[in-house]
Amino acid sequence: MMSDAKQAIHVIAEAIAKPGQEDALYRTLHACVAPTRAEPGNRGYILHQDLDNAARFFLYETWVSREALNEHFTTPHFKTLDNDAKPLVGRELSIAVLRAFDEAGLLGSG
Repeated sequence: MMSDAKQAIHVIAEAIAKPGQEDALYRTLHACVAPTRAEPGNRGYILHQDLDNAARFFLYETWVSREALNEHFTTPHFKTLDNDAKPLVGRELSIAVLRAFDEAGLLGSG
């Protein structure tokens, strides 16, 4: 297994709004999109909303390395997101940090 310190990584974060807080959570999450995409270590940051549950949001992120992700956690926009989202969600954000084994999308093509 490779070390993830210098390998591109992906993050899937899930946030579920408290009832009636869907729009506020969307605005809070969306406010972090542009500044995050401007970070040098970011390769993708896409906000999604569940089509079957409007209270459920996902962020799909790609970072050049674990170090870049860790740097993201220290930025003012992330700290604002973290602080502002807490009263809007029913539980803590669920975050999975992933390594891709098939970065080129070639699995199953042989």
